[in-house]
Amino acid sequence: MAISYFPRRIIQIFQQILPKGWGNIFRRRVRVFTMALVIYLDYKVLQQREKWASNNTLWEKAHERDAKRVLSLIIELGGLWVKLGQYMSTRADVLPDAYISRLKLLQDSLPPRPLQECLWVDRNRCL
Repeated sequence: MAISYFPRRIIQIFQQILPKGWGNIFRRRVRVFTMALVIYLDYKVLQQREKWASNNTLWEKAHERDAKRVLSLIIELGGLWVKLGQYMSTRADVLPDAYISRLKLLQDSLPPRPLQECLWVDRNRCL
């Protein structure tokens, strides 16, 4: 609750200050940086726990948990983020298997966009 409330409140404040149109850019950046911070802290806590008990399943669970977070954020943000996720799903030399298997879902099973949004883009492109 605290993590999701904090960025929304910051976004509301900055939307009043920033010029029109910048609020969406700022909101998306806050979402990305918040998620990066959450994932970073998740791995740091796991690193500390590993000092007390060495268990590889903890790392696998953390990779799976954070891969789900990354996938949901990429789907939420859409656009270029989906392309980045598709590219990263091909990089098995960089990411753990849990990330690869989750991000491969971006290759062919994304939720479709609403028809009204596609028609709006098509009309504006023709003008």
